[in-house]
Amino acid sequence: MPIAHRIPKLSRFTGLGILVVVVIVPVVLVGIVVWSKIRARLDPPPAIQHAAATEVTGYDTLATSTANLDRLVVSKIFIGPVVDRPQDRIVAPGATFREIGRPSSPGSEWLVHGNYPDNCYVSVDRVIGSDALSAIAELSDTQRDNVARGESLLLSMEFACGEG
Repeated sequence: MPIAHRIPKLSRFTGLGILVVVVIVPVVLVGIVVWSKIRARLDPPPAIQHAAATEVTGYDTLATSTANLDRLVVSKIFIGPVVDRPQDRIVAPGATFREIGRPSSPGSEWLVHGNYPDNCYVSVDRVIGSDALSAIAELSDTQRDNVARGESLLLSMEFACGEG
């Protein structure tokens, strides 16, 4: 068969290839992105589920945030009244806590560490000093002053999964 007869057949396949690249591939990619967003809302990662289920009796949730460090880390900040053992007010379904009670970073005290059965954990700090207080942008000036004067107590929790 001469080459002149093959060219029309090749041009049909080339046109089909361009159609696939220009139309179908972007539609598939958009579909994958949309599905991943929907799935993340319907079935959030375990660290987010644990953070959402955790409360501190008598305290208000000040902020919840996420960061992707070497893994997903969810931070949750609570503010409430000054009590001797704020860790006794933590309601974290499935977590088993152990007392730590030592400084963790300048301006904070590591109160407890909790483990979940699914290889996730929560670390709870009491924020007491100006270094740690200044790092919490969600605090109002009044709240920051109340914590600094010892009139309110601030708890910082970090949730993550895996080794850590």
